[in-house]
Formats: sequence, C-alpha cells, structure tokens
Amino acid sequence: MTVKIILILCVIVSTGMLGGIANYLLSNSRPQSDDPAGGTPALQLSWLGYAFLGIIAALIVPLFLSLAQSSLLDDIIKATCNDEPTNGAAQSANCSSLYGKLFIFAGFCLLAAFSSRAFLQGMSEKLLNDMKRSVENAQRSIQRTNEKLDEVSENIDSPPRPTPDVLMAEVKSIFDTDTSLEAPSADDRKILKALAASSFTWRTLAGTATDSGLPQPLVHDRLNRMVELTMAETRIGRKSGRPLYAITSRGLAALQRL
Repeated sequence: MTVKIILILCVIVSTGMLGGIANYLLSNSRPQSDDPAGGTPALQLSWLGYAFLGIIAALIVPLFLSLAQSSLLDDIIKATCNDEPTNGAAQSANCSSLYGKLFIFAGFCLLAAFSSRAFLQGMSEKLLNDMKRSVENAQRSIQRTNEKLDEVSENIDSPPRPTPDVLMAEVKSIFDTDTSLEAPSADDRKILKALAASSFTWRTLAGTATDSGLPQPLVHDRLNRMVELTMAETRIGRKSGRPLYAITSRGLAALQRL
C-alpha cells in the first residue's frame, strides 16, 4: 500500500506540474490586456507559479472524487497487481485494470491542474455551499426536536382523546346532520391532517406547519379561521405560553367531505 501511495503522489505532482505549465504556455500565448474596469492589470505568475498552482489543484482531486462519491482512488489503493508471468491471466487483468484507473486518475489531475484557478474556485464554492447546507439542516433538525419537546411537555397533563368508538360516533353524527359543513380546501385539508395524524392532542403552530408543509403565517391564519368554524380548538400552553391547537370532531367530519 505504501508503494501505491507514493505512486499516487508522484502522479499528482507530475500531472500538476505538467498541467500548470501547459496553462502557463496557453495563458502567455494570448495577448495581454489590462483590467477592463480600468484598474491595475491582473497579477501574472511565472511558469513556476503556474506549476505550483497546478500541483495544489491536483492535490484537491482526491477530495473532489470523495465529494463525487467516486471509488476510483480506493480501487487503485486496494487493487492487487503482480507482473510475474506465473500468475496467469487473472493477475494480468488486475494489472490492466490498475493501470487503466491510474491513467484515469492522472487525467483528472491533469485537467484540474490545467484549469487550476477555476477548479480551486469551484471547489471552494462547493465546499462552502455544502457546509452552509449542513448547518441549515442541523438548525432545522434542532428546531424540529425543540418543537417535539414543546408538544410533549404540553401534552403530558392534557386529558386523553376520546376512545376511537366514541370519536367515530361523534364524527358520523356531525357528518350526517351538519349540512353547513363543507369540504375543506387543499391547504385546510393538509392542516387538519397534520392535527389528526399526530400522536399529540395539542399541536404547536410550528409543529403543525412542519407536518403540513405549509408556511407558518398561512397555517396561523387558517387555524384561527378553523377555530371560528369550530373545526379546531385552541388554548394557551401552560409551559410555553404559546397557542396550541387541536382538531375537533367537526374538523374530523370535515376531512370526510370530498
């Protein structure tokens, strides 16, 4: 394995230098122009600077392959190859596969070195965006956990829901006799389902919005309207001091309307 690590490092350094020098030659073959904004001309690196930048870009290729979930580098490290003629066709095929993957890896490094500035800038932007998304996901996860904890604490001492038989009897009676009960809109149906499907009797606004997939301001307005229509009920949480909502039998009956 040590030999392969050294081989990979040699590929990175050599292709990094070659790609950097090729980038230098191409850059110097173009006519030099001042900064279009009228400022100072861009800093021009020597061939050594381009080569050094190319090596740095080539060193980033393993990270790029990892982010792309490629197993190319692992396959090179884990591959077995022995060129002894007594090892037969199987070993020969393994060596051919190893050499092929080395050439592919060298091509990645050469390409990264040749476009080193754009490659390094693109990788840094991708890493920053990935880190930002990870932080946002962690914050959302913490927020959802806090919402669940709030609902757990508010429902510990609340009276249990009626038994399913009693509840269904109430819903059927309302469904059959309440002619003013109309089918809820698509958004209202999502909110009612979020209230009905929860294991908690009383839901927070944030928890209901998360489960319904709707914005909190919209959920807040629709819940208040449902309270007016007696499709939901509300109370102030004893611990959080925030409004809590629960679906009523009339709200369950409304879910049955198509």
